[in-house]
Amino acid sequence: MRSQRISFALFLIGFASLTTSCFAQRPAGSTNTTKTFGHVSEIAKLSNARASHTSTLLSDGRVLIAGGMERNGVFFGSAEIFDPRTNRFAPTISMTQKRVSHSATLLPDGRVLFAGGWPDPDAPTMSAEIFDPRTGRFTPTGNLHRRRAHHSATLLIDGKVLIAGGTEGKNSLSDAEVFDPKTNSFTVIGTMTAARLQHTATTLSDGRILFAGGETRDGVILSSVEIFDPKTMEFSPLPDRMTAAR
Repeated sequence: MRSQRISFALFLIGFASLTTSCFAQRPAGSTNTTKTFGHVSEIAKLSNARASHTSTLLSDGRVLIAGGMERNGVFFGSAEIFDPRTNRFAPTISMTQKRVSHSATLLPDGRVLFAGGWPDPDAPTMSAEIFDPRTGRFTPTGNLHRRRAHHSATLLIDGKVLIAGGTEGKNSLSDAEVFDPKTNSFTVIGTMTAARLQHTATTLSDGRILFAGGETRDGVILSSVEIFDPKTMEFSPLPDRMTAAR
């Protein structure tokens, strides 16, 4: 009992000292200071108000803005480029197809692959095209094997692009395909363990791809996670789920 009383007394002394230190009065004459770490300002405007477009950093530091919509039913095939040296947007040649909620992937050679998306409110498209910054032109390439929008497009370590999930208009998709920039063609490789749209796909340091969350076409939000291994070309579910559906 005596040792407990001594310990408790020491605790009170320590707490009183800590409280005095934390809540000590500010010295006379001192003032509050605010540090500024940056400033946000408007530098330019897009040529069109856009939503559900893509924004891709090009190899030369410029940014390619493409597609999207002004409002439901008003879809764009136009594109423009932001130059950070001048802080201005300049229009470029339009895409070969209007696209909303499509994917845009920078390829190792500096070109950009555009795939899928909604060309109109009726159904997503199977078409794909490539933008070449050296010519400033969009050129059609091989078609996807499925109509897709709200899918993911991930550059693999071998330079190919993994296209996975999304929706074909009525149903969410679980199948996946790979684009080969050497042949400009798509190849079906298999299916994910869950149908997903608006999910995330993240390249891990070992080259595998982590797929997380998303939703089904009927609006069910997912908490499941899976891994794609480019060595085996297979998807595997992870035993643990995210702590929340996202």
